[in-house]
Amino acid sequence: MKTKNKILIINIIDLILNFIICWFSDQIIDYSFVLSIFFDLFIFISIIFLIVIIIRNFNRELIDYIITIILILNIVLVIFFPFRIVKTKYEFNKYKKARLTIINKIYNNELIAKDRNIVLSDDYKKYSASGEVYLYLKNENNIVVAFWIYRGMMSGSVQLIYSTNEELLLKSNQYIEKVIKLDENWYYVETS
Repeated sequence: MKTKNKILIINIIDLILNFIICWFSDQIIDYSFVLSIFFDLFIFISIIFLIVIIIRNFNRELIDYIITIILILNIVLVIFFPFRIVKTKYEFNKYKKARLTIINKIYNNELIAKDRNIVLSDDYKKYSASGEVYLYLKNENNIVVAFWIYRGMMSGSVQLIYSTNEELLLKSNQYIEKVIKLDENWYYVETS
């Protein structure tokens, strides 16, 4: 196999691996912070490696330009693509019905909060990153419930919040940095 074809295949495989690593980065961090550092180094080193290989073998042929475009796409994807928001929107549509079931169970006192946290049963754990939801507010008319997308330890968190009232959502958490309305009563929220 020609060297250029090998570089093209390696470049495409690297693009796919980097996409997968970035897509699951929150789960990787939750599983092992050290492992997440390893994957970040893999992305960085693989891109540097490909840049060096491409520069050494660039001959202004069509395949060289294709390889370069794929590498640029890889770099742009890793640096600028909003993986967390896109994944949240995807999972929002996929899990909306199940999350509404959880909210109804909370509202009907089938799920009870301890210190505002509600530990979900095994059937529902996958709908919140930590297997828990956070109950900001519940009264006769309103409810504000957060499903964890990313639960930061020392830094910010990301939540998918269901709130019957947007004003209550904003009052319930003083650390809100960013709010994106996804649907009626549903908000993507980043906190500090």
